[in-house]
Amino acid sequence: MLKFIASAVGGVLLLKAGGTIESYLASPSKLNANLEKLDQEVWFRTLREDYRYNHIIEHNGKIRKYLSNEKNTDLLLEDGKEQERFTALVHEEFELLLKRK
Repeated sequence: MLKFIASAVGGVLLLKAGGTIESYLASPSKLNANLEKLDQEVWFRTLREDYRYNHIIEHNGKIRKYLSNEKNTDLLLEDGKEQERFTALVHEEFELLLKRK
């Protein structure tokens, strides 16, 4: 009986996960949508053209979490000081990455 319940629950979870995966693949993530917006800006595109900083933008959890928030993205699009703070943060995260190696 316990084996049947575990199998049924596992099947439901798998079905649920499959639906989530499909919906994720069908529409771009918030992060990707926000990156597309920011890529229209020269300062951000310049930052991403440097492979070191592009790596940080694409793989650093702190940066990805920040950029996934649409309010933060809008702030970056509107506020030059926030752009400077973000650029400094990306540089700091890169330096931290180097120190860990």
